[in-house]
Amino acid sequence: MTRYLYIFVDESGNPSSGKYYVVAGTWCISNELNPSRTLQSTVDSLAEIANSLRNSSQPISELKGSQLPTGVLLSVIECLNGGPAYDDPSVKHQQLPWADSLPLRVTMHDLNPNLGVEILKETLGGTDLNAKSSHPEALQSISLVTILNPLVQAEMIDLTRIDQIKVVLDAQVWQAPIERLEAGLDVVENVPENLVFETRDSAQTPGLQLADLAAYTWARQLRFGDCGSGVALLNDLRLADE
Repeated sequence: MTRYLYIFVDESGNPSSGKYYVVAGTWCISNELNPSRTLQSTVDSLAEIANSLRNSSQPISELKGSQLPTGVLLSVIECLNGGPAYDDPSVKHQQLPWADSLPLRVTMHDLNPNLGVEILKETLGGTDLNAKSSHPEALQSISLVTILNPLVQAEMIDLTRIDQIKVVLDAQVWQAPIERLEAGLDVVENVPENLVFETRDSAQTPGLQLADLAAYTWARQLRFGDCGSGVALLNDLRLADE
């Protein structure tokens, strides 16, 4: 059966302005061709947990970190390293390309957009900061490259048993960074040839909802300092140099 490495990518914050911008990648191995069916069982279980903890009669239709009370968010995040992913039939639990047996891994990147844009303006030129500036797109591109960095780190991940790598991003806001990255792949060594990119609607893509939870939790800890336990759990799941 075909083995896919999925990397679902979402962001929290705005790369154009502000002090905090976070991008998260959620990684898993699956035989499922359709990303909309990958991790569905995991997200259904997490939504059930969130619904049981919320004081609301309206069930959750999509897991979004910004729409969950902080205590509920942390309870959901802390389940990422537990039963739901291990019980998910769409996710592989053996012969994983990373060193341990965790079926779900994450990569995280955060930066200060105000500072980042100013540095790019000084380095690359340009004066006015606005939504159409290429500087925020450059920060998005840098963040995406950082999230995908394990793909070119042979000591971190073994791709020999992976048939295709699918990077799935939330919405068309990622189209320009994807094009920037694809244009530069030919000059970078050790980039997998079986790498493809696509954008999806997060409401129909469970993996993107998990990436949203991770990005929002990380960003909230940076802003308010009240998600330390969630960040600790994400660090346990993080694909990073030892």
